[in-house]
Amino acid sequence: AISALDVSLRVEMMDLMLELQDVFDTSYVFISHDLSNARYFTEHGGGKVGVMYLGRLAELGPAEQLIGSPNHPYTSVLRWATPDLGMDMSVTGDFPMRKIDIPDPVNPPSGCRFHTRCPEAREVCTRETPEPMAVGDASVCACFRVEETHEYWNSPPIE
Repeated sequence: AISALDVSLRVEMMDLMLELQDVFDTSYVFISHDLSNARYFTEHGGGKVGVMYLGRLAELGPAEQLIGSPNHPYTSVLRWATPDLGMDMSVTGDFPMRKIDIPDPVNPPSGCRFHTRCPEAREVCTRETPEPMAVGDASVCACFRVEETHEYWNSPPIE
């Protein structure tokens, strides 16, 4: 409902939603393709940001932690694609994906759904689906890279 609004109206609308959240003691599921909107909403209203890829949770955590130090490669792509986050992003350089192609959501790839585009993907990612795992006290990530003893580390990279 807010994506087509200019920035000032978007902030006013989110502030109104946050005010209503306080008045009615309620919660929201705020869906956005813009990390800066998600960050604003969670920083001012509490909660966490969840990043999904092809219908599966990739990462979940507090906005500052998720944006400042993403654990999932897809979160890094979103961070790279959102230049107005107002942080020292240090995200110059190569495009953070292997390919641009988008898999068919009706018939997603086997294993990790992001492996066809992931610059960190290894052979195990093509056949096994990572389950969300706790990372620290407040975050969850569905990527084999967060588990130091996983077979991922001995699996050959995808070329």
